[in-house]
Amino acid sequence: MNDKSEAGEDTAFSAPSERQTQSSSAIDHCMRLNQKTAYIGKIGRLRERYCLDQMRYMKVCHKKIGQDQMSYVEAKGQTISCARSCSSCCFVYVGATLQECEAIAYYLWHNEPARNSWLQRFPGWREAVRQGGDIFQYCEQTFSNMLLFGQDRQREKTFDKALRAHNKQRLVCPFLENDLCLIYEIRPSNCAGFFVTTPPEQCRPTGLSEPKFSITTIDDVVSDVSFYYQSLACPVTLYMPVAVYRIMEEGFAYLSRFPGLDGLESAAMSDPEVQAIIRSSSLE
Repeated sequence: MNDKSEAGEDTAFSAPSERQTQSSSAIDHCMRLNQKTAYIGKIGRLRERYCLDQMRYMKVCHKKIGQDQMSYVEAKGQTISCARSCSSCCFVYVGATLQECEAIAYYLWHNEPARNSWLQRFPGWREAVRQGGDIFQYCEQTFSNMLLFGQDRQREKTFDKALRAHNKQRLVCPFLENDLCLIYEIRPSNCAGFFVTTPPEQCRPTGLSEPKFSITTIDDVVSDVSFYYQSLACPVTLYMPVAVYRIMEEGFAYLSRFPGLDGLESAAMSDPEVQAIIRSSSLE
């Protein structure tokens, strides 16, 4: 899919290209080193405080979203069909801000069972996404165009087309385990915002008619450009599972390629505390 030909305008933002395929041992080494260096040194400690604040903010957003949803359905005389362990919508495209992805990565670094379970599933899931044509990239680009250039009928139509193409694949989120979310307490606001008011049986793949998805959003989340190192040059929303994985595998090298974060990798990795960890790791 080509966003320029579809939308008639240049793409406003593209996520950094992924690394060439590495061996599992090389990936494990990168992840171990990134885990050790993620939250030490001057920038690392700023990063940790920021992630903790972001996690608290995400929980506040979840509460606000829940209240807004209840107000919405009560005003319409409807009820929300979603219930615990219902995972019928956990195949849809989930965009998350870079800040939310950073908080999720922090959560996973500090929750070994959830991290290991997710990492075990991720390679197979990522290959399935790749085999499907990496449609998420088109979703990222078209949403970014709406965010930066403004919403209009054509951009909304292009984004909707991208979403439908992605969701048609019905690839279950790699964070789902036994119909429960491994990161539920810090799930992105987009996940928290999804709800259905149509009968539950319509959510099943064999349903005769499709459920009617609704989503509650918080504009301040999507437009946020704050960060612990300078500020983002523009709001960034990414395909959450891929972005979280890349933060954990590539660390500051990945983050520094976003507009406004130039120099982050150099500043973080040159810290004496970080350099000491790197030297000791090279001797292992």
